[in-house]
Amino acid sequence: MAYTATLLSCQMTTPGTTLVKQIIDNAEVVFAVWTDRFAKDGVGHILVKGQAIARQAVADNKIAVWTRIAAIPCNSAEQAEALLRELGERDSRH
Repeated sequence: MAYTATLLSCQMTTPGTTLVKQIIDNAEVVFAVWTDRFAKDGVGHILVKGQAIARQAVADNKIAVWTRIAAIPCNSAEQAEALLRELGERDSRH
């Protein structure tokens, strides 16, 4: 798919996906974010990593969770979906 190739240019300056993988590996919760003029706040997002932490927080009725969080800027929702598909958690329930 075309967006898998653009995943490499997820506004990162290093070749390949090395930096993106490092960001994902070094955080417990990772979001992909992009400008979305249709979103209420103008920003679209999906959870790439940390589904179990998010589910547990909801189950425990927590309003805050102390964890390492990162966001990876993407050019579009399609690029964010490619990021999730290629580098996201394998057992996520999307």
